[in-house]
Amino acid sequence: MKALILLSHGSRRKESNDEMVSLADRLNRLPDHPFKKVGCAFQQFARPNFQDNLADMVAMGATEIVVFPLFLACGNHVRVDVPEMIQTARTDFPNIKITVMPHLGQVPGVADFLIRRAAGAIAAKSATMAQS
Repeated sequence: MKALILLSHGSRRKESNDEMVSLADRLNRLPDHPFKKVGCAFQQFARPNFQDNLADMVAMGATEIVVFPLFLACGNHVRVDVPEMIQTARTDFPNIKITVMPHLGQVPGVADFLIRRAAGAIAAKSATMAQS
């Protein structure tokens, strides 16, 4: 079974963490993707943490897990903490294939997406102003 873990920072604000849970739920409902389960994990401040989510995925039968760090920049969490967590996971679950994606800010297409969304906001504002 293939699984995807969305790894985010986590927040002291429950509503922020709920947004991540909601995103994972929406991805689980998409019809055409290779993952039997999409989960989210938090690096700090919230549960489930990465280790707990990973263990849950393995208990559900995951044999291949993709980890997607949802960080825009390569700060200490991406540079130090995530690699340490992955190394521990690979030691704890040596029979599980764990693939780590580049952090979100390095994913091809993110820059284009941001520009398109910003340009769309300008166009929408201009259209609204023209109607006034």
